[in-house]
Amino acid sequence: ELRISPRPRFESRASEIAAMMPKRCTHFLPCVLARLLLGHATEVKLGFLYIQGGPAESNGYGGSWVQESFAQFKLGIKDVNANSTVLPGITLTFDLANTEGSEAKAMEGAIYLLDQNVAGIVGTVYSSALPGPSVFCSARKVPIVSPGSTMVGLSDKSRFPYLMRSIPTDGGMLKAMVVLVYEMGWRRAAMLVSAGSVDAAFQVLRPALVAQGIVYTMLIYDDPADTNGVEIPENMFKLDNTMSLVKSSGYKIILAEGRGIDIPGLNKSAAAAGVGFYNADCVWVISRNLWEGTGLTSLPQVLAVLQPTPSTARGKWYEDRWTSVTTRWNESRDGGYNATTGLPFYGANAKDSTVWDTDYAAVGDGKPDFWGTFAYDSVWLFAYAMNALLRAGKSVTDGAALRQEMLNTHFEGVSGDFFFDKASQDRTGALFFVMSSSVGPVYNTLGEATTSLIEWDFKAPCLGCSTMVPATVPWPYGGAPTDGRMLDVMASKVYAPQSTIFEAATISWSLQSLDSFERPPCREACVTTGTSCDECLAQFANVANIQLTFADSSTNKTVYPLVAPTFTQDATSGKIQIDLTGGLDGATVDDRKVTVTVDYDKVQVARFVLSISSTACQVGRAGTAGDCKDCSAGFFAAARGLAECRICDEGSFQANFGASECVQCPIGYVAHSQGSSACDPCVAGTFADKLGQDSCSICSSDPSAHLTTLFLAATSPADCVCKGGYYRSDSTSPCVSCPTGMTCPTGSAMNNYWDSLKVGSQCPVGQPRQESCPAFPDLLEGFASSLEEPLSVFDCKEILRCPGGDPGTCAGHGTPGSLSGQACSRCPDAWRWNGEACVECNGVSSGGWPLAFVIVGLVLLVVAMYITGHGADTTTWSKARPVCMSLAVLTCQHYQMTTALSSDNLQLPGYKSDVLKAWAFLENPTQVMQPDCFGMVSFEDTLAIRFSGPAALVIIGAFVFLASIVVSKATPRARMDFNTLFNAVFSLVFTLFPAIVAVSLVTFKCHTNPNGKDTLVADEGILCSGDPWTGMAVGAVFASVIYVGGFGAVMTWAIIKAPKHYSRAEFRARWKFLFLKYSEECWWWSLPFLAKIVLMNMGQCFFEQGVSQVLWVCLVASVYQISVAIFNPWRHQFLSWFDIGMNTIFILFCTEVLWLSENNSSENADFELGRNIAMAGTVVNLLLLPTAVGIAAWLMYDEHRNSVRPRLEDGAKFYNLVQTVSKATEQELVDFFKDLSALDLASIRSTMQAVNAEFLGQISKTRCSSRSTSRTTIISVKEVEVEASETVGDAVLVSM
Repeated sequence: ELRISPRPRFESRASEIAAMMPKRCTHFLPCVLARLLLGHATEVKLGFLYIQGGPAESNGYGGSWVQESFAQFKLGIKDVNANSTVLPGITLTFDLANTEGSEAKAMEGAIYLLDQNVAGIVGTVYSSALPGPSVFCSARKVPIVSPGSTMVGLSDKSRFPYLMRSIPTDGGMLKAMVVLVYEMGWRRAAMLVSAGSVDAAFQVLRPALVAQGIVYTMLIYDDPADTNGVEIPENMFKLDNTMSLVKSSGYKIILAEGRGIDIPGLNKSAAAAGVGFYNADCVWVISRNLWEGTGLTSLPQVLAVLQPTPSTARGKWYEDRWTSVTTRWNESRDGGYNATTGLPFYGANAKDSTVWDTDYAAVGDGKPDFWGTFAYDSVWLFAYAMNALLRAGKSVTDGAALRQEMLNTHFEGVSGDFFFDKASQDRTGALFFVMSSSVGPVYNTLGEATTSLIEWDFKAPCLGCSTMVPATVPWPYGGAPTDGRMLDVMASKVYAPQSTIFEAATISWSLQSLDSFERPPCREACVTTGTSCDECLAQFANVANIQLTFADSSTNKTVYPLVAPTFTQDATSGKIQIDLTGGLDGATVDDRKVTVTVDYDKVQVARFVLSISSTACQVGRAGTAGDCKDCSAGFFAAARGLAECRICDEGSFQANFGASECVQCPIGYVAHSQGSSACDPCVAGTFADKLGQDSCSICSSDPSAHLTTLFLAATSPADCVCKGGYYRSDSTSPCVSCPTGMTCPTGSAMNNYWDSLKVGSQCPVGQPRQESCPAFPDLLEGFASSLEEPLSVFDCKEILRCPGGDPGTCAGHGTPGSLSGQACSRCPDAWRWNGEACVECNGVSSGGWPLAFVIVGLVLLVVAMYITGHGADTTTWSKARPVCMSLAVLTCQHYQMTTALSSDNLQLPGYKSDVLKAWAFLENPTQVMQPDCFGMVSFEDTLAIRFSGPAALVIIGAFVFLASIVVSKATPRARMDFNTLFNAVFSLVFTLFPAIVAVSLVTFKCHTNPNGKDTLVADEGILCSGDPWTGMAVGAVFASVIYVGGFGAVMTWAIIKAPKHYSRAEFRARWKFLFLKYSEECWWWSLPFLAKIVLMNMGQCFFEQGVSQVLWVCLVASVYQISVAIFNPWRHQFLSWFDIGMNTIFILFCTEVLWLSENNSSENADFELGRNIAMAGTVVNLLLLPTAVGIAAWLMYDEHRNSVRPRLEDGAKFYNLVQTVSKATEQELVDFFKDLSALDLASIRSTMQAVNAEFLGQISKTRCSSRSTSRTTIISVKEVEVEASETVGDAVLVSM
């Protein structure tokens, strides 16, 4: 017994939305902004369950219709997503599975798709492959829509409640065939049904004929030819007999139904019997299935029911745009279909944006395939139903609600008007009655079915179901044929019970016919002629024509009735009762088998076996004499003559009727109660190790044992294993929680792992594991462990290095470039890590050339910096060049700090790690040299170079200075100014200070792994204890003291001395990089600027958790940002705005990193959302660079345009202003200052300080000026003496 639990559904709309949102989206601003900016939508997935094949195949696994069905399904997905009004806030995606044309593969595909949480499935196309998936989807309450299945049997929605079909089914056509016969006045018909369409005959044709009062005979035949058109002799012989029965019955109206039938063979047999297609006395009534492509359209008088696809405006629109939205396939250019890879249509290309147009040739035809239009409309069916659910505030993933809305949906599709018959849950369409024509048009339209036909349920005649007028039918032979009712009865196919009881020397049984032996209700055929129903009965059955023959089944010897049989026909039901009052040839022997042959009008119509028993109840039966009955399931009778059957005990069962004993339940199964007809399998966590048990044994009564079984019907305690999420050492050890960083499937045990390492193991570690292989703990993505210590798990900071899987698995496993070592940290020799995989070193990177290039580059950079700064005096504060240099420093340091985030203890998706490392060369210039490729394989060697970097920069500066002295012997002008060169070198040091701090502290940045071991963040192959970490830590201490502490101390000394010495030209030239960027009041701003960098890096040493590290960085950046807003320290206002904006972007970038660290797995539901957020953050972060360049260009242009004249105008305006103020009275000035706002007062004070420092040359502790001479030495003191009679304005001027 298959028990399937429905998928868990969201209990409310609010909980659904919360579940769809990322974990941090409720308080994460970048997530919300990304959704608004990028239009991110919640994804809802559909499944596509279909065969896959190439355009030119015709073996049942391909053909252009197959490929274009998928192409039009994809186009439907694209068109729905392009229309934002249909599913606002939702993006449709899809997954697909290949049915290979079989029900078994279709079932596997349905299970796979439902495991992917699809909201619904489109498929399958084959009716034969559809029942299994339909039952499964119905059990899981997931709608499934077939765009190609028309089989009537699938209309039974008691079995398939969640199955719908977007293509009209055969049921409507079959009903219309019966209505056509009725409208023509025919009340007698032969029904020819192919073996493949028996369900259609029983479910539609037969009840329709009975409801309409039409007498019929049903004859089943096999296709007379195989798929290649070769006749099958045995089938032709049976078909000839069938046609002979039609002829002998006298029926002239022949209803034929079938699929893919060999029409020439059918006509050959029919013509031989005198009922062929060209016979003027016969009329063949067929459905579309036989009409299309069979040549019947040109015959004289064939009636058919067609269901054409009507031309609609949307269908015309669809055809007109087809070539503009598809890519026409060309086999020579695009390649043929590869059944292994699925390319170019499936496989890796399945979900790309290409919609292929194909044909049954090597080039597409530029037209949409007919079958594909139903797949396209199926997508829109889901979309419109989901839209209705959204408007009603309901969940689009609620299968029951979605099914109901789909049944209510009505729209104009590309395949015609789309709506469902709610009774059958199948699509309906217009039905037309036509007659073939050997001349003129292809066919003559006789009328069409009305909507009453759609709703007809066979409970009453279908009256008014057609617009056809029989009198207008153009019969080619001058008039309508008759149905043959005036002839005697036709031969009937009958069946009888398989056994009967010989009681009181009488054998009695009934013949039950499928057709005319069972008299139908009295219809107007009798009423209109004034004939009574009893007289009408003679038309249907002539008892005198029945002949019976009896034979012993074991010897085949004929036996005879002792008394001639009597026949009694029931006037109401039409059944015929046959009595043998004297028995058969003294048949009193128990269990005698007699073969009965039934002939009607000398034609054999039935043959069956009767089991004749004595009056005593036999084994397996019970009751009184003459009234014995078979024991029901769950009961038995072990002896003859029992009055009652006995019930099966607990632990046993009996599934059959008439059983003589009960059967013990096999091991693994139990029968909990008496009278069981089947044993129940032991559920998960239980087992039954003995036969005939009435209850299962529990693996453990202690819930903390965490035991279960891998399968139902477990047979032994050995089948008890650990539940998912737990593992044990061996079969006797207790189950313990799965180690962090690992996943433990049900049944995980370490002894399974050790067995897999043995030579000759059928399930070796590191190889694809079969389902039959025993389970053991596996690594999650982003974690690693070794083969020798599989449970010692390391947390890989770069997820791409550690793909997860079996212990010992690293990126590139099984390839020459496979990573190895602790935490997958090492590439093979002569290989290097490029951020995604190990790649071989090329010839250039393998030598020492990169190091030489770096040294030469630094020399040229120092010389360039010297030339740029040489001759530029710091008194030119207003020039644009210092502002541009400041923008360069800010931008460079921003990207260094962004790269530093990669050192936080967070696991990030590979795409985000690559973004963070895009500017890594600014923080770690050794990456340019590719040290792995020229002998410096270890991290220690690389770190030694990085430690020596700042010192090397100073040494290069010294070398350049000494070289200039040597060259100056020949060219005196070549000698460099020491102060200017000092400024150039330390400008580089200042710019790269974040990288210097980072390398000085890199050894102290460690993180704890799940196994409790601490490893370096920069190289997880090094433990933060013992060698070689101790040696690196010593070097780091020296680097921190010399580079960070020493540089900071020197910078602090220069800033303290600046107010006193800045008027000296040599002081300004040497320390220009410290002061040139900032305003006079904040000449000291380099100290908080550098302190911010140090504090941000210190957080990675103080805090171990990556979240804490990022939050610390955000806190420091926020404090610095507020300080910039308060002090406005930069010399140009643009710089302050740029600094604040840059910090804002940096803080948002940090919060984005936090969210991505929580959604770093490709299996996470929000993985694609994270990719979109990362893309948005990257774009915004990169915009800083062109923004800085744009500001610099504008400033340079503005300075060039307004270089002199605006300054002169400003000076004149200021002079006039001072003259005006100097004439004011004291009271006027007091009133003026009293009414000023705080901001205006601050502006005036700043102006006074600027005049004091820059005009009068006064030294101030709050302002730094480059003036070397005090203005008071130029202006005579006498000129500014204040007398009592002087104006207050003069006094103010003197005080300034």
